[in-house]
Amino acid sequence: MALMFLNGDGMRGGRAHYTIEGVPLVGERRTAAKYRFFSVRDEFPALHPSADGGEPILGELYDVPMGPLNALLATEPAELELSIVELRTASCRSPWCCGRPSTPSASTRTSPATAAGAPTAPAWAPRAAPVTWPAL
Repeated sequence: MALMFLNGDGMRGGRAHYTIEGVPLVGERRTAAKYRFFSVRDEFPALHPSADGGEPILGELYDVPMGPLNALLATEPAELELSIVELRTASCRSPWCCGRPSTPSASTRTSPATAAGAPTAPAWAPRAAPVTWPAL
C-alpha cells in the first residue's frame, strides 16, 4: 500500500477515480505552502514546487494498493510524474507533480491556477459545483 495525495482526476468525482474506487480515503489534506497549482493545456492540473513561495493546495490522501495505483498511474498524461509531495503534516508520493526534473518544460503550456490568498477551484475541478477553499 502507498499513501497517495491526489488533487485532480483521481479525486472523488474525477475522471480517473474509477481506478481507485473502494480504496481507503485517509482524508482531505493540504500540501505545505511550497507549491503552485498549474493547469496544463487547460486539460489537467499539476503541482509544481515554487522557489518563491507557494500555496497550501487541497487534495485527498488515499492508502492505495499497488494494483489500483498502477491503474491510476496508467491514466496519467505524459507531462506528470510520480514525485514526493510535502504535506502540512507528513510526506507522501504523488503523481501530480509537473516537470522533469524540477521545472515545466518549455514545450508544455502551463498557466498558474493559484494566486495569492485562498485558491479557488479551476474550471476542470472534478466537483459538481464551484468550490472556494478557505485560507489557512
